[in-house]
Amino acid sequence: MQATETDTFLPSTYSVPGNNPLVAHSSDDVHVCESTRNLVEKDLDVSAPGIEPKGDTKAPQLDVEDPSEMNESLPPDGGAVAWGAVVASFVVHFLGLGVLYSFGVYAAYYKSAGMGEMSVISFIGSVSAALLVGCGMESGKLAERFGFQRMIFVGTCILSGGLLLASFCTEVWQLMLTQGVLYGFGMSIAYFPAVSVPSQWFDKKRGLATGIAVSGSGLGGLAMSLVTQKLLGSIGFAWTMRVTAIITFVGIITIIPLVRTRLPPTKHSRFDWIVFKEPCFLLLLGTCFFATFSNLIPVYYLPAFGKEVAGLSASDGALLVSIYNGSSAVGRVLIGIGADTYIGRLNSLILCTGLSSASMLLLWPFSNSFSLLVVFSFVNGFVCGGYISLFPVVVGHIFGIKRLPSLVGTLMSFSAIGNLAGSPLAGLVRDHLGFTGLCIFSGTLTFVSLVFAMCVRF
Repeated sequence: MQATETDTFLPSTYSVPGNNPLVAHSSDDVHVCESTRNLVEKDLDVSAPGIEPKGDTKAPQLDVEDPSEMNESLPPDGGAVAWGAVVASFVVHFLGLGVLYSFGVYAAYYKSAGMGEMSVISFIGSVSAALLVGCGMESGKLAERFGFQRMIFVGTCILSGGLLLASFCTEVWQLMLTQGVLYGFGMSIAYFPAVSVPSQWFDKKRGLATGIAVSGSGLGGLAMSLVTQKLLGSIGFAWTMRVTAIITFVGIITIIPLVRTRLPPTKHSRFDWIVFKEPCFLLLLGTCFFATFSNLIPVYYLPAFGKEVAGLSASDGALLVSIYNGSSAVGRVLIGIGADTYIGRLNSLILCTGLSSASMLLLWPFSNSFSLLVVFSFVNGFVCGGYISLFPVVVGHIFGIKRLPSLVGTLMSFSAIGNLAGSPLAGLVRDHLGFTGLCIFSGTLTFVSLVFAMCVRF
């Protein structure tokens, strides 16, 4: 099927017995929220040849397009256009989210410059992360209606403008408005179409494709952490921000033509609120909500932890952030492969969440040397990277890919509280209970997320 330059998501295909793309390719889907699966399958045209009606036909249905407009073919799982979309998504993650995942370097710089306490400075990164996910519902709907290319362009202009304006800031509140609000809002508009587009082109290899795409944020964080630390020491803060803004803008704009999709934009993109009656959706919401409280705490506080607990230098702290992000990139790809083949997508999500909690509770508090912090950075980065890459895959796996941008955006929107409050609360815990309290705080929140994920599975 000919790809279009602007698009919405590929609708869920018909439920042909024995070849239902909504059914997992791995065993972990057998017990997953059967009521949700029935609701999605009732979305389909039961009058089409070979279609078997399932469940109570009087039950509420998700909003779908006219079945005659649906693409009946499965995603190609490859090809130049498909892999080009993965490359484009990778670049958006690398350049856009690379700034967010290197914020620990900026935070350490702001602290050393006497701009405030860490609990206050961390609000800059928390605001950007909260807006990134908090605007997800609207960002997803805008992408579905106006096309992915247009929204990535608009988002890139806003986030680059925020970084450019940040170069003129001298106080924390100014950075909150620029590096926080503008960057976070622009990144949200660009992020959700970018993270969703690989799922249009891949089915059996969806975990791998999404893993490669989102690994860009880990590699971007690795590169940006080292480059940012170097630039801050050589050309100063103002020009570091300006160079970052220019590189981000030029790099993302260049790859926008590769963002190709399979259907034209939806004329009327509406969110199906009926999903809030589904147990699976609510449990996934709980999984995402509590995980976002702790997800960014390690990468934000590793430099400060290394300096105060292990006596490391600023360059060593930046190196830890780079190791974390590099390991995260590897984890997103390898865990994506495992999710597609041996482990299963939901099982992989549970495994990553459990290992993340264990590393925060059992390893991080005792990492009082550079070598131990390297081990923690690698382990936690690896499994957290897997969690990030798996979430869109699991959502598409359970609910289908037709409304994936708005569904993922909605889940992330309700998790904005965690992104906004997680790091500042961790800073308050650290101020009163030290870094040991911070580690226990973040690990416990991740454990609660694990409980919700296991409820989805069982």
